[in-house]
Amino acid sequence: MAMNKVTHIYVQDNNKIQELNNKRKMLEQNKIEKQWNQYTDQQDRAERMRIDPEKFHKLGSAAADNELYQQDVEKKLPFINGALSKIIPVLPRNLYLIGGITGGGKSTTVANIIIPILSTGRKILVISNEENRNDVYSRVACRILGYSFMLLKLGELHISIREKINEEVNRLETIMTVIGTDFQDNPDLVCTPEGVKSEFEYFSKDHDAILLDYYQNISSSTLDDRPEPHVHQEKFAYFINVFKNSFGGPIFVMSQLLKAKEKSITEADFKGRVEGRKIIANFAQYHIELIPDFDNYTTKFKFHKERMGMYQGKNVTMGFDIKSQTFVPHDDAFKMKSAQWIADKISIEQDAEKTRDPDVVYAEKPITESDIKEFTSEEITQISAMDDNDELNLDYDD
Repeated sequence: MAMNKVTHIYVQDNNKIQELNNKRKMLEQNKIEKQWNQYTDQQDRAERMRIDPEKFHKLGSAAADNELYQQDVEKKLPFINGALSKIIPVLPRNLYLIGGITGGGKSTTVANIIIPILSTGRKILVISNEENRNDVYSRVACRILGYSFMLLKLGELHISIREKINEEVNRLETIMTVIGTDFQDNPDLVCTPEGVKSEFEYFSKDHDAILLDYYQNISSSTLDDRPEPHVHQEKFAYFINVFKNSFGGPIFVMSQLLKAKEKSITEADFKGRVEGRKIIANFAQYHIELIPDFDNYTTKFKFHKERMGMYQGKNVTMGFDIKSQTFVPHDDAFKMKSAQWIADKISIEQDAEKTRDPDVVYAEKPITESDIKEFTSEEITQISAMDDNDELNLDYDD
C-alpha cells in the first residue's frame, strides 16, 4: 500500500516560531468570533419570535397609540412635490422602499426627495454607498440652483457658477449630513450591515429623516465572511425593521429592481423584482417604482404598496423638467413645454442627418461579430506601417 509522504518544515528561528504561533492563535480567534456572531444572529432571530409577558403588559391603551399617531402626523414631511405629497404621507416609523431599473433616475430622485424636506427646516441624514460625499452635496446644490450636475462633472461650467455651487454646498453641510463611499476612507462603513447600523445609531438623534442609497450595495460584512450578499442584506433588513419603530422620522431606502422579463418575473411583482434579499419589502410600508419615459420627459410613479390603499396598484405620471431637474405636474403647461423640447430634439437630429457624408456608410444597428471581416497578414502589416494621413487600400471580395 502506498503511503502518503509527510513533509515536516523545521523552523530554527525562535522569533519566527513565535510569530507563526501568534498568527495561528489570531486565525483561530477570528474563526471562533465569526461562529459566535452567526450563533448570536440565530439566537436574536429566535428571540424575536418570543412574546415577552412584561412587554405585553406595557403595550398601553389604544387611545395612547392614537395620540402617538397624531403626534406623528404633526411631523409629516413633504414628498418630492405638492402633488405627490397629497398621495404619500411621509411619517415617522415608516419605511419607503423606492426602486427602479438601472438608469431609471434613482440618483435624480434622491435629490428631489432631499430638497423639499430641507425646505421645511428639517435635517436629513444621507448614507450613500453609490457616490462620494462631495458628489451628493454637489448634485443637491446644482438641483437647488438650477445648474446641470453633469456639466459640473465635465468641467464645463464657468468658474463663477462653480463658486456659487461651492457656496451652496457649504450651506448644505449645516442642514444635512452625508456619509459617502469616501467616509473615513473605509468603504465598509457604507457597504456592511454593521457599518450602516453604527451610522444610523450615531447620527439619527440629530436628524428628522434618513435616506440610504442603496440597498443592494450592502453586500459584505466585517464580522461574517460568508460571500453571499443576501446574508448581509437580510441582517440589515431585520435591523432597519426594528430601528424604524424607535427613530423619530421616516426612512427612505433606494433599491435596484430587475427588469420584468428577467427570471420570468411579472412587472406587478415588485418584491420579486427587488435585486438581492427581498425580505426588506416585507418591512416597508410603501413600495414605489420609478418608470421613466425619456422620449416624452415623464416619469410614472407606480405605487405597488401604499399604506392608505387609495393609490395601490395605480400610476401617477409626473413631468420631468429638464431645465430644473425636478418632477412637476403633468398638466397642460408642462405638455406644451415638453412638446417644444421634443420638436427641438427632432430638429437637432434632422440637422445631424443633413451633415452626414454621403460617401460614408453609417451603421443603423450595433455591429456584430458576423459584420467584421478578417484581415490578412499583409493587411495587418500595411495598417501597422501607416501614418495618420495615409490612405488604406484594401480589396474585399463581394
